[in-house]
Amino acid sequence: MPKIDGLGLLAYRNKCHPDIPCIVMSAHGTSKIKETIQQDILQFIEKPFTADDLAQAILSVLERDLTKGSLKGISMASFLQLIELEKKTCLCEVESPNNPTGFFYFNGGRLDHALWGSLSGEEAAIKMIQLENTTINFKKVPDRKIPRKIEKGLMTLILEAMKQKDES
Repeated sequence: MPKIDGLGLLAYRNKCHPDIPCIVMSAHGTSKIKETIQQDILQFIEKPFTADDLAQAILSVLERDLTKGSLKGISMASFLQLIELEKKTCLCEVESPNNPTGFFYFNGGRLDHALWGSLSGEEAAIKMIQLENTTINFKKVPDRKIPRKIEKGLMTLILEAMKQKDES
């Protein structure tokens, strides 16, 4: 690279784009260098390497449980309806100031499970739908099957959540 070396690029990435996954490739992989930069990267592979080595490093990075994106400034009800409409399978982490972190699990657009503090299922979903000023983070869907704990339809839950919020 004519204008910047690998360490300079890594420093820029850490400062300006810390959420971008990084794989470092080097022919100078001393243990000191690996130790120094290990906290800043996801994978380190030494040159020369095979295409299989590179593929394995990429797959390893993709399989990590990293946040896959975040949303702010959208109501929970609107967001949940969009997930249902698009028939998405996803695990969403919900953060809101002064509240426990919660999770929604959708399977093919159907809300199957929710967790919020000590609550689970429909009760947790109703409480989280009422939240304001949320940040929604997309998480890696676990390999294990998540049991279905919610039988009611999403619109029924949204209406119940809004009714409870209005009454309080």
